[in-house]
Amino acid sequence: MIFGDDTNGGTVFTPRSASTIGESNILHDQYPYLDLAHLVEVNSLYPNQNTSCPSPGCYWRQVSDVYGDMRFMCPAMFTSSMAAQYGVPQPWNYRYNVEDPGQMAQGIGVPHTVEVHAIFGPENTSGGPQSYQPGGINAPIVPVIQAYWTSFIRSFDPNKFRLPDAADWQMWDSTSRQRIVFETNGNTTMEPVNGDTWRRCEYLSDLGAKIKQ
Repeated sequence: MIFGDDTNGGTVFTPRSASTIGESNILHDQYPYLDLAHLVEVNSLYPNQNTSCPSPGCYWRQVSDVYGDMRFMCPAMFTSSMAAQYGVPQPWNYRYNVEDPGQMAQGIGVPHTVEVHAIFGPENTSGGPQSYQPGGINAPIVPVIQAYWTSFIRSFDPNKFRLPDAADWQMWDSTSRQRIVFETNGNTTMEPVNGDTWRRCEYLSDLGAKIKQ
């Protein structure tokens, strides 16, 4: 199984006008059992780096980071861990971090599901960034990620038919927590999930039952 998400998976779902994390209706709308104590803890786990508060929008990226982790990134990692723990063979995990200049300029970073334009090819999708087209800065990632995916489809192993210079995609386990990172210019590397990210995900996982998720 292959699980993963994009570096900034929450940016396209959260309101740019959020001036405090507590005011963000998106979190309450999606998770109505969140209370103030939960939000205080979340706020401590996701310190806001924006110094423009309380101006409108100063909490947008903080809220989007929380939403992206709660909805996409952390569940993907925990599903990978459960698969490894309970005998589902060969789980792999990824973080897609291929930056498009236009999306970076908009402030949305590497948004949710943008990798579909590389996986299926820009000629087979609509609305994708121009940087994935032939000659674009992100064109090199297309054959790289397609080789991993087609290798997995053909052999249940993304490495068997990967491109020669691509990283050896190591399987996920709950101890090392290694995942592949897809980067701009077709680069790939393995990374361990850092301690801060894992602590945030552990809290959000523990929170699940309390907020009836």
